[in-house]
Amino acid sequence: MKNSAIFVDTARRAIYQEDDLIHALRTNEIGGAGLDVSDPEPMLQTELLLRLSGVCMLPPIESATKQTRTQMTQH
Repeated sequence: MKNSAIFVDTARRAIYQEDDLIHALRTNEIGGAGLDVSDPEPMLQTELLLRLSGVCMLPPIESATKQTRTQMTQH
């Protein structure tokens, strides 16, 4: 990938190796990542991916209910 590429994962299972993605982001091999899948799910707030610049983590669309979103904010 070009170093300006944005990696986007919208699959229902993680299709990437998290350590490799972190390395690519830290060394500027890629420009960023957009993710809606994590392992574990929901992603722990201490997760390194959440602290890297250029990463956008979004909840999957099937979680778009008031009850689910409320529960997600309590973890």
